[in-house]
Amino acid sequence: MKNSALAMNMPYVWDTVELIDITYEVLKRNNLQDAYIRPVVYAPANMSFSPNTESFIVIEVWEMAPF
Repeated sequence: MKNSALAMNMPYVWDTVELIDITYEVLKRNNLQDAYIRPVVYAPANMSFSPNTESFIVIEVWEMAPF
């Protein structure tokens, strides 16, 4: 994820351990143990070739139902 963000000229300021801790907190707050986890890094609209000056992250979770 970090390499992809950097390849797209988006700043990446998150530490892996920090993201793991936040992910566990998201699972806890949503009372989930079996879940699909999708972290996404995104940046504001930038229609030029200049590097982004900021980026954001969202960690989404969905309950994994039995197949």
